[in-house]
Parts: sequence; structure tokens; C-alpha cells
Amino acid sequence: MLGDLVLLAGYRPRRPLLVARLAELLLVPALILIALGVPAPVQAVAIALAGAGMTAADSLWITTMQQHVPEDALSKVSSYDWLSSQALRPIGYALGAAAAADGATAAAVLAVMAAVVALPRLVSLAYPSVRELRAPQPEQAPAN
Repeated sequence: MLGDLVLLAGYRPRRPLLVARLAELLLVPALILIALGVPAPVQAVAIALAGAGMTAADSLWITTMQQHVPEDALSKVSSYDWLSSQALRPIGYALGAAAAADGATAAAVLAVMAAVVALPRLVSLAYPSVRELRAPQPEQAPAN
């Protein structure tokens, strides 16, 4: 994770939510490759890329919230964001366990997980407010 952050230290995308959503999609190929049972080294590379994508997305999301949410509301917005991000996790675990108990193969469960990851991210990209949100640009120093 530290390496991911070092690589991102100077990266300032103009459209951070677009980049964040695309970075999150790196998890989809990792899940599919695991489901297909490709060799472990290929899976490891895919998982490393997925982890880097998720780290980048989290960093961009938190930075974007800090830049666009008024300071007096940031704590409340951040709390609701975290709660909503975690609220459905137990249901996902229960559904995955139920599918496995009913005899679903690991490959089938991973394929469904890939769809569950991809669908909301792709839907969110349909909104211009997500795709087009611009990061504030640092002010240029006046030329001498």
C-alpha cells in the first residue's frame, strides 16, 4: 500500500471521480482470473493491480470529498459515506456463504462478485456529475 501511495503522490487527475471509478474496475479482471483458475503468478499480478486501483480510488475519493464538501459538513458527510460503504457488507457475506452452502462453485461466486463490483461503478459513470467533476487546479505563480 505504501508503494501505491508513493506512486500516486504527484498524480492529480483533472477528473478524480472518473479516474477513481475506473481504478476500482481493476478488481473485476482479478476476480475473473481467479474464477478461471489461471496460474498463481498471473493471479498475484492481477490482485496487486486491483489493490493498487482500490488504494488509488480511496485516496482520490477522500481527497475529492475534502475539496468539494464544505468544512462544517465534512465530518457528517464522511460518517454517512463510511456507514453506507459498510452497511451491506454482512449481507454480501451471508449471500456468498449461502451460495457456497447450496453447492455453487467458487468460480460462480467469483463471477457474481465481479458483476456486483462492476455494475454500480459503471452505472455511476453514466452520471455526468461523476464523470465531469473537476478537481481544483493549483494556482499558478505569476511569471516574472
